[in-house]
Amino acid sequence: MAAANSIVKKHITLLHEYNEIKDVGQGLMGLIADQRGVRIVEVQDEFGLTNHD
Repeated sequence: MAAANSIVKKHITLLHEYNEIKDVGQGLMGLIADQRGVRIVEVQDEFGLTNHD
């Protein structure tokens, strides 16, 4: 059971790290969109991303 708990804790840690990185990326795309005067979705399209990425 301890091994399972350890795996779950590691998974949660990795998810938090992923979410933080994703938030930074989205923030940067927002800055790019604002600078260009376009919508964020247009910047996402340029980089080949969707709302699900």
